[in-house]
Amino acid sequence: MSNFGALIYFDGQPVSRRDIERMSQALITNRKYQPRIRIYGSIAVVHSLNPFCPEDLHERQPYSDQDLRYIFLADARLDNREELLKEFEIDQKIAPEIADGKLIVEAFKRWGRKTPEKIYGDYAFLVWDNLEKTIFGACDPMGFRTMLYFWKPPFLALSTILRGLHALPQIPKNTDRNSMIDYLALRPLKIGKTLYEEIERVPAGYTLSASAKSRQINRHWYLDGRNEIRLSDDKAYREAFMDLFTRAVRSRLRAIGPVGISMSGGLDSSSVGALAAAELAEKNQMLTAFTLVHRRTFDPGVIPERIDPEYAYVEEMCKRYTNIRPIYLPGKNQKILDELEADFESAGIMPHSIVFQRRHRTMFPEVQSRGIRVLLNGYNGNTSMSYSGSDSIFPLFFKGFWKKAFQGIRALQPLSRRSFRQLFFNLIIRPFYPETLDFLINSVFPDKRTHVRKTFGIKASDYRNSDGKFSLNAIKDYFGELLTRMDPNFARKRMFIDGINNNIGDLWNTTRATWQIEERDPTSDQKLVEFCLSIPMDQYLRKGSNRFLLRNAMKNILPETIVNRTSVGVREPDLAERFNEVQEDILVRFQKIRDRNLLSFLDYDQLQKMLSIPDSNLRKDSLESARYAMRAVTMGEFTEWLSGSND
Repeated sequence: MSNFGALIYFDGQPVSRRDIERMSQALITNRKYQPRIRIYGSIAVVHSLNPFCPEDLHERQPYSDQDLRYIFLADARLDNREELLKEFEIDQKIAPEIADGKLIVEAFKRWGRKTPEKIYGDYAFLVWDNLEKTIFGACDPMGFRTMLYFWKPPFLALSTILRGLHALPQIPKNTDRNSMIDYLALRPLKIGKTLYEEIERVPAGYTLSASAKSRQINRHWYLDGRNEIRLSDDKAYREAFMDLFTRAVRSRLRAIGPVGISMSGGLDSSSVGALAAAELAEKNQMLTAFTLVHRRTFDPGVIPERIDPEYAYVEEMCKRYTNIRPIYLPGKNQKILDELEADFESAGIMPHSIVFQRRHRTMFPEVQSRGIRVLLNGYNGNTSMSYSGSDSIFPLFFKGFWKKAFQGIRALQPLSRRSFRQLFFNLIIRPFYPETLDFLINSVFPDKRTHVRKTFGIKASDYRNSDGKFSLNAIKDYFGELLTRMDPNFARKRMFIDGINNNIGDLWNTTRATWQIEERDPTSDQKLVEFCLSIPMDQYLRKGSNRFLLRNAMKNILPETIVNRTSVGVREPDLAERFNEVQEDILVRFQKIRDRNLLSFLDYDQLQKMLSIPDSNLRKDSLESARYAMRAVTMGEFTEWLSGSND
């Protein structure tokens, strides 16, 4: 992982050395390596190395051709590295010294702006054409690398992390109101948007082209519109899947030093762990598994139905794979919302969830202390290889296949921990009431108390259509969403694409880099995702069984207890206990935000109710309310933190 940045004046104005030096210092995440700066009059570029793969040590960016027509910058870990080495006829003797950034340079020389279609992996790259006076950049389809930019003609500033842009005094830290509302309500942001008014991002799977007169983003990767993959039988699907999955895990084991994994004991992370452990065993290497568990002081008898027995499943994995070393992390005595300002400083955004904030504060120091710099996970498995198949229920029922729909609901019950009636309502009745209906209601009845107010503490009148005008587009969106739900394949692909393209959680890469850790998710491998989201739905949801594809593939690889596991681990089973410990402090923080009215779109009365949970009230719905309310408090403190100057 590297960081890079560029400052460009399209009118020929020279770049200030002070500005590029300020950016360079903000990009440093590994102080063993000093950033490399190059100034070419009206353009200045900087590259800050933070090596995780052996070949990264040979990066010598920024690159340029002999005529200085092109200047290249890249942050990359390529999955088709071996294929590219053969394509460019690079001698195997010197291959270990060829960094992935250099391979992108060679790719651009051959394919130009078609390069994003020829490479895959985690990457963001940038090319300045000194002859045409244009910039071209691209980000990988899975969103594991970011590229942000501030464009105010004739000035363009780009950086892989927010700190690089905020280091410049001419770039303000004004939040974007609509983005803040969407972020708080767990909605994906609009394509290219960030939490800041004048800072945009190159979306995952898109390219950026800019010149003195214009800038535009275009998609270079498409998941929708692909033909469905049909194979002969279940065995063929299993073999094709295992080939892709094994390659995905293997390619992510390239690392300087030992490799670890964030393992929950669930089906996804255990599958990643099993294949990684088998690969590492051939090299006599260990795989350290880090698992968050509840505190030792927590009484499981309080809410036994919600206890997360993750450690028991991890122990089963250790019995099967003796080179897995488990590390159980109870979270010590860290309090909720501790060290928020440090999180803001490191990433430039607020934590997406309280759970995640504690996770990286608990886990990353332990990972770092053991000299581990690469951490595997299986976060996106639920939207790729172990997709539940829930989107198939609505179209099955609507088309008259009621028996199959009911069988599907039965299969999903253990996974959801809900009754048949609850699932029937959510999967068959609820689709007729998508979010766009709320928008329509808010247009006609601005004071209508819809679920956005009760769930997230946001004023209904401020959640879209805030101007109160009736929108015909909202009606079209409503029926469009219903039609989308009729095609389960398109619905799941749209869900995945929206999640990847619009979720700004990938900016937490900055936080991980600060801890000198790179997280890698084999379940988000591009080729694996394309396969998993293009096969028939019955490979996921079968009569009486969910996650069929993964269970079928891993039945001889994972312990039987994990393959047949129907429960879902509950993150933070001791959250109520932790919340009660700091409830008074959280209420004080909340009152401060309310008094200053830092976020005018918040419904403060509703949030007050959500935060005022009695100590004995440990029900799931109450805890969810408290969790969402704490996110609002965090956003208020984030807004206050932003009021500081860039200088």
